[in-house]
Amino acid sequence: MTPHADPFDGKLTFVYGSIPTRMQILRILPRMMKPDTGSYVEHPSVREYHTKWLRIKCETPTPLHADGEIQSEQVFELEYSVIPHCLPVLM
Repeated sequence: MTPHADPFDGKLTFVYGSIPTRMQILRILPRMMKPDTGSYVEHPSVREYHTKWLRIKCETPTPLHADGEIQSEQVFELEYSVIPHCLPVLM
């Protein structure tokens, strides 16, 4: 859920944050579907970035999910990069 992602800008849009309690998570959930003003990315604990390259390093292993499937049980490092115009996008 990246409300400000642009499939044509050649950048990866990613969101990360930390919301400590279940109650706070439940309060922010309805804002996940808002595309503009009022979206969850405006929450002070959430950050949204646009980049061409991203590396994620974990101190402890974490599972890797893609398209709802577990790809690996223990990942320590991931790297993503954008290859512009590699995948046709129909709008």
